[in-house]
Amino acid sequence: MIRMLGDIDTSADKKLRFKQLTKRQRAVAVARDVLEQIRIKQFKPMTGTYLRQVTNFCPSGVMYYSTTVDTSDKCEGCAIGASMVSFSRLFNNIRLRLRQPSRRALSRAFSWRTIALMECAFEGKSKFIKEAGYDSGTSIRVSEQEIKAAVTFGEGSSKERLCGIMRNIIDHDGEFQPAEACSV
Repeated sequence: MIRMLGDIDTSADKKLRFKQLTKRQRAVAVARDVLEQIRIKQFKPMTGTYLRQVTNFCPSGVMYYSTTVDTSDKCEGCAIGASMVSFSRLFNNIRLRLRQPSRRALSRAFSWRTIALMECAFEGKSKFIKEAGYDSGTSIRVSEQEIKAAVTFGEGSSKERLCGIMRNIIDHDGEFQPAEACSV
């Protein structure tokens, strides 16, 4: 059984926990944590944004954004951003940079195929297959049917789509299977 949130406390515990879990178990733990972070309003799903954190408001109402994310603070972003925040929180507690998605680090929990397809599903665009392929250094083999299923996965708000993606990953033992969700 995978422990949740408060069960992973120290840096040493996180490293040990990371080593004890299989890659798929890490993916499920991250997906569960993303759902929890959304539930407690620590993470707000937002299309078109990798990751950002509002640090304060000035009197004129302009928002200021930091360049790194402290995983204990509230932030907003896409499927990859949410997964990175949870991955970092659960396993290594690093401060995340906001400029570029770190898909390579995330590949320690998710397959490249899942990384690419979950972002296609969240954003509703197929271009993320190629972007993940560049990051992985290889071409990601995904059928046209899977890409279409991912792009059309879920309807509704960004929150509903991201929650659907994470539930799908949990239901399929750490892999995102958009075609199965669409055929049901």
